[in-house]
Amino acid sequence: MVALAVSMLLIPVMIRLAPHIGMIDKPDPRKVHAAPIPRAGGIGIVLGALLPMVIVLPFSEVMLTFYAGSAILLAFGVWDDIAELGHYVKFIGQFAAAILVVYYGGVVVETFPFMNMEPLPPSIGKPFTVIALVGMINAINHSDGLDGLAGGESLMSLAGILYLASQAQGFETMVMVVAVMGGVFGFLRFNSHPARVFMGDGGSQFLGFAL
Repeated sequence: MVALAVSMLLIPVMIRLAPHIGMIDKPDPRKVHAAPIPRAGGIGIVLGALLPMVIVLPFSEVMLTFYAGSAILLAFGVWDDIAELGHYVKFIGQFAAAILVVYYGGVVVETFPFMNMEPLPPSIGKPFTVIALVGMINAINHSDGLDGLAGGESLMSLAGILYLASQAQGFETMVMVVAVMGGVFGFLRFNSHPARVFMGDGGSQFLGFAL
């Protein structure tokens, strides 16, 4: 509820502020909207999701690196939403966020399915996890093209993760998932067709990272 409230309160403010700071998605032949739309909804998603995490969860290494990575992605995302950065500049932020949670937060893929569950050496597991995280960030980022699409598919994925976390009694993961879902629900209030706001790179990169 905290995430939902923060998201729904911030996004109308960002809709009014966006034209003044250049966070506007203008129509072109490759896009479906016919009028300029603010792309500032990601700020509401990110701040709405992170606030309850900060309130409820302990400041472990995993969470601290997740907060830092989220801040990096939000900063690069907002910069891109204003200035239209190239892919290579965005990769800097994406790899920085991924490296933080893997090499300093300890989030590492330790086994591959169908390989007898033999533990992977860190020299393979850590780089693989970084690449997987960057791939997920870009998967959600590039799916953000239709009203409600990136937010809707993220909600479905989050619901699946919530179920698995509940089966594993993963309280920290459950809190993270519910908080992100609250931020997305608040955003979808303004992004359902016809959209009044887009999440922009600031939101889509965060969602991929969180997932």
